[in-house]
Amino acid sequence: MTNTIKTEVIQALAWYRHNTSIAQIVVDIYGPDHHGGYLEEKETTLNKHGLLYLYCYLDSHHQRKLAEAVEKRYAGYFAECGVA
Repeated sequence: MTNTIKTEVIQALAWYRHNTSIAQIVVDIYGPDHHGGYLEEKETTLNKHGLLYLYCYLDSHHQRKLAEAVEKRYAGYFAECGVA
């Protein structure tokens, strides 16, 4: 089986990182209830290494949380492009 990553998904990931603050991305992934130092560590990782690195660093649950945040933010764009 071959999985194809649609270019629209890559575009949305780039837009998400560009248009969303690092602090908000971390909250979208982990929620607001973690200890401030923990969230700051994740913000530092994202700022230093980027979104793709952070995604690979996440467990499957948090990868899904990131994907859901991107899907929610760009739902209209995905609908226009026919990305399901």
